[in-house]
Amino acid sequence: MKIGIMTYWNSQDNYGSQMQLYAGQKFFEKNGHSPILIKYDPSADRSKKSTFDLLKKMANPAKLFGRLKRKFFGKTKFVDRKFPEFRQKYIISTEQTYASYDELLNNPPSADAYVTGSDQVWNIGSDGQLSEGLKKFIKSFMLDFGEKETKRFAFAASWGRNEITSEEKEFRKELFKKFDYVSVREKSGVDLCAQCGYKNADWIVDPTLHLERADYEPLLKTGNNRYLGKRGYIFLYYLNNGGKFNIKSIYDFAEKNQLDVIYVSGNGDQKDGYKKDYPTVEEWLYLINNAEYVITNSFHCCVFSLLFKKKFGAIKLSGKNSGMNTRMDSLFDVCHVSARYIVGESFDVLKNDAEEITIDSDKFFKLSFLNK
Repeated sequence: MKIGIMTYWNSQDNYGSQMQLYAGQKFFEKNGHSPILIKYDPSADRSKKSTFDLLKKMANPAKLFGRLKRKFFGKTKFVDRKFPEFRQKYIISTEQTYASYDELLNNPPSADAYVTGSDQVWNIGSDGQLSEGLKKFIKSFMLDFGEKETKRFAFAASWGRNEITSEEKEFRKELFKKFDYVSVREKSGVDLCAQCGYKNADWIVDPTLHLERADYEPLLKTGNNRYLGKRGYIFLYYLNNGGKFNIKSIYDFAEKNQLDVIYVSGNGDQKDGYKKDYPTVEEWLYLINNAEYVITNSFHCCVFSLLFKKKFGAIKLSGKNSGMNTRMDSLFDVCHVSARYIVGESFDVLKNDAEEITIDSDKFFKLSFLNK
């Protein structure tokens, strides 16, 4: 069966998005299907704000200041991490890049089934009225295009939040009626689907956990790895998700334990004065696999720390992004391991041995639905 996958794909610095895309395709391939990435670029649809939203932002001094700050001082030097090369090597995709929902609607990609997910494909990041652009964004990732007969599935789709507005619930209700099967990545997502009228969503694991460690071995053994043989370090993968953490405390802990720190972030993230590294996707995996300890606020970095049986600590998000902590809670829960959160500036959690993950059989994508 030819399966068209709708997910995030065109990042230049989000390692997790690349790995869930890689894993999703590999999972379907291993099970005898022919997956293909539908290259949808949502930036144009998401940027179309309503007049109401724009006026509301203008009236909010904090948001106006943030917008001006990003415009005039937020430009950063781009660092090439070879993400396009990774996709070219490992990802099968459509020749066309769909620049809008309208393009998907008018010239839908050919497939027997469409799949949306994983990653935060249902996180619109809006607390106001739905603009026309956001409605198109939602329709795209809810597969509202193509032939009526085409099957539609959600593969560990993530909401990335705990609450949605009544307006959004009503808008999604009709869209959910087209789905043959829905699965979500967070336990809380089951309830959000129910609020939108879909009562039978399954809570399953992220695509990266549908593969085994052995499936990632080829990526760990690629050539031109600048970190080959590197030992005795803490791998710090810390993203600018609105949280505040004392990075110096990590360096103090490393010095006390005679370890180096390899610090990776996103392009332009964390202007904190510490030296950053910019590995390729394969090098990123290698750095997790060979670290003495891993410290991160990234969901997918936690996933691979579990898969590679590492001693690691997770930093909780705070502020407006605290709702995304449900990702971590669900991850520890579904893998039947202890929560590995760093509390305050104590790194005691790193002393805990790595645990063997166990995932119940009902927490995987139900392939049987593809053949119904």
